[in-house]
Amino acid sequence: ELARKLDLRELQAYAQNDIVHVYGSLGRMAEAHKRGLEAQQLWRELGNLPMLADSLSTAALYHSINGQLDQALAETSEAYAISLQTENLWGISYSNHMLGPIHFMRGQVDLALEVLDKAIHYGDLAGFLVTQTLDRFWYAGILVHLGASEQADAIAAQVMARSKDVGPQFLSLALSSESYFHALSGRPTEALAISNLADESAVVIFYVRLFYLQARVMAHFSLGNYAETIRLVEENIRMLAESAGFYLPEMLYLWAQAQQALALPVAQETFLRARAEAEKRGLRWLLWQILSRLAELSDDPSEVAALRSEARSILEAIVETIDRKELRESFLRREDVQALLNPAAAP
Repeated sequence: ELARKLDLRELQAYAQNDIVHVYGSLGRMAEAHKRGLEAQQLWRELGNLPMLADSLSTAALYHSINGQLDQALAETSEAYAISLQTENLWGISYSNHMLGPIHFMRGQVDLALEVLDKAIHYGDLAGFLVTQTLDRFWYAGILVHLGASEQADAIAAQVMARSKDVGPQFLSLALSSESYFHALSGRPTEALAISNLADESAVVIFYVRLFYLQARVMAHFSLGNYAETIRLVEENIRMLAESAGFYLPEMLYLWAQAQQALALPVAQETFLRARAEAEKRGLRWLLWQILSRLAELSDDPSEVAALRSEARSILEAIVETIDRKELRESFLRREDVQALLNPAAAP
């Protein structure tokens, strides 16, 4: 406020840049977006391209968390172009951060792996701990989804070994990412134990809590603790809807599966809500799975056929985006994939 009164525009821009992270770390996305726009305008007026790129990438981070994915993609595109122009290694890495999960959830597998490779490579050169840690876990997580568990575990093991040396401000990020990876990999007990360590870390910010919330929900579902799965989602559903829209469809999907496991009649309604939220954001990776579940719940043969046909079409399109032969083959060996693409041959 003092910088504004004294018209110290560069100091004002730096302050706004930092305040964005404060609001984002608290989950106050509307205020973070507002301050981000003010910072970007100041950097444009000052002609400071590296800081403009940084501000755009930060805005993209919080827009992506909040589920405003097209806005995030536009901001990262501009930030990446500026960072290439200014030969800013940190900026190149940061502008590709968060793109991996977006492209993957939108069913663009090769593109997701490509941008994660870029974020990790330039993050290593620039010493960017976030991409060195989180983006490697995301890369490993995609490999788990594709059925390449051994390769994923090897990458995760390297990250876990390095994570022991990070400072307290990054420890909760490393632990929560590790927790999510274990949950995704079918190790729910480990996931829950590490999520507790993440929760006890000295610095725990909003999006770090999102990672280990996901881990806990997935872990409890894997353990058959369906009532606890439902409780966790119900307690956080408002927060997810207001401030973490990117994570909302997947949490709704897990919620619906837990309801289905307990034979609760609301399961179909929750699956339909998950479908609507996924469709709104173009999250095709979730959509084929949600549609398959809806087909299981339908008593109408024509509706079942239509749902399975739509799910199969989406899945076939996703398979076409997996160029690496070994990853495509491991993905096609997944039982749920075989059940949809070739039901007669499925186990």
